[in-house]
Amino acid sequence: MDATKWKSVAVKVEDHKLLKAVSKHNYRGPAAQITKMLDEEIKKLAVNKGVDQESFRKDLIDDFNAQG
Repeated sequence: MDATKWKSVAVKVEDHKLLKAVSKHNYRGPAAQITKMLDEEIKKLAVNKGVDQESFRKDLIDDFNAQG
């Protein structure tokens, strides 16, 4: 697996079960479901801040990269 494209995260077993159940309900794999949930959250936060979604996404990534 390419570590520059994929990362592992640890979640509680109960949360993993919920993720799998929600994913199945939405006809997605868990990774696609996480991406969808992140996209929805980023959109909500961007609207609340009055900025466009792509700018907000870029700022989040830039801030993360700056923290090292």
